[in-house]
Amino acid sequence: MNFFRFAQGVVGALWREKTMRPKDVAGWQAARATALLQHAATRVPFYQARFGGEVPTIKQWKDLAPVTKAELMDRFEYTITGGGVRLADVAGFARDKDTVGQPLPNGMILSVTSGTTGKVGYFLSDRPAFERARGTLFARLLRDKLTNPMEVLRFGPWNRYRIGFVTAMGGHFVTYQLGLYSPWIGSLLWKPQAFSILTPMPQLCDQLMKYKPHLLHGYPTFMEALAHEALSGRLKVHPDVISLGSEPFTAMARAALQAAFPKTFIAESYGTTECVAIASQCTHGRMHINEDIVVLESVDAMGKPMPEGHLGVKTLLTNLLNYAQPLIRYEIGDQIMIQRVDCPCGSPFRVVKVLGRTDDTFYLKGEDGLFHAHTPIPFEALFLAVEGLTQYQLVHEQQNQLRVVYTRDPKMDADILRGRLITAFAGYLSQNKLAGTVTVTQQEVDEIPRDPNSKKLRQIVSRVSPPTNAEELSGPWRLKGLPSPSDG
Repeated sequence: MNFFRFAQGVVGALWREKTMRPKDVAGWQAARATALLQHAATRVPFYQARFGGEVPTIKQWKDLAPVTKAELMDRFEYTITGGGVRLADVAGFARDKDTVGQPLPNGMILSVTSGTTGKVGYFLSDRPAFERARGTLFARLLRDKLTNPMEVLRFGPWNRYRIGFVTAMGGHFVTYQLGLYSPWIGSLLWKPQAFSILTPMPQLCDQLMKYKPHLLHGYPTFMEALAHEALSGRLKVHPDVISLGSEPFTAMARAALQAAFPKTFIAESYGTTECVAIASQCTHGRMHINEDIVVLESVDAMGKPMPEGHLGVKTLLTNLLNYAQPLIRYEIGDQIMIQRVDCPCGSPFRVVKVLGRTDDTFYLKGEDGLFHAHTPIPFEALFLAVEGLTQYQLVHEQQNQLRVVYTRDPKMDADILRGRLITAFAGYLSQNKLAGTVTVTQQEVDEIPRDPNSKKLRQIVSRVSPPTNAEELSGPWRLKGLPSPSDG
């Protein structure tokens, strides 16, 4: 049964993308949102109370107050269809390492967030919804292969499609679980295998070379490290596809992967624990929102919708598949820009650019005495231009105090690289009138530590809260030179 749900997800995703026109998408979303609202208002205690016992109409949907993770976790039992699932029981199940790869006693699949935002999140999905979401993700990632009969005939019991997940293991992490839940019929066609990012690099390279993946999936920062292993000759694999998700994909990481795997299709996906298949990249480099299974809204600080082509402050997500724990206008901290683009791939879905998280924006006090917002994009461009740098992390530790942690290409002289970083930041601070107010320290390390829970690595991190006094801000800020989705 699970395999057929997965196959239904694959075939349905391919069919809808091929046959839908942009005007059809809105109707499809409205029909599914209406059904979700009806279900939530009548069967989920949290929404019954939130909606005041009424069923919101489709016209009222986009006016509903956003839902936060804190609200859902504080009233966890009431967010589940039918209720009766205690947070303490779910948390205990999550802590038991022997349960990884198993459903909850009620048959639902548990996914746990890392808690990097300060609060661990526990999210449940029924198995059919999980399989349809996974089928959509698989279909949109491999659309060109799955619609090519010759490519399809390459694989089967005689040559199973090898999918390697390089990820954090040992927990109910959604990326890990994508490789764990494999119906037995599906195992005749593909062979998923997970590889731990905690494995020593030489051993991991040996494991990957023995496995010879057709598709390799992982965190961008870790795949960037693997790219450097490949460039040095220590990793010799030739995947057809490398897919990336769960972290921002910087230009620096993309350059390393393209240099290491010039014949590989490198595709970024956009997903969260709450919805694993938000958007998928096509072969023309554009990230199309999977608008047949999700509704994505870019809004300002007050929750008002942003016009297409403009950067929002936060994002609201409605998962149209999951009825076990409905997420309706669920707030996530990502800053996104949505735009309709006439893409050569033919997708009817709009394009999204994910430009960082709200807490990745640095508010630095300038020489004029005001706080100015500095988004991740210019910093990423700065690091990309520094030759000899293999990986970095920029942290706003205290007000106007930045720390650069980095790893160095062994062929690059340490003093020269440090000098280049100092020069690059001196130029940035001078250009932005911060030279007299901001200090930057550098620290070379052998390896940048990852988050102890998620094992992910955020490369632009602010640990300083934004200023609360609006009069201290420099006013509405704009990103200059930001590429539009039509630029690819």
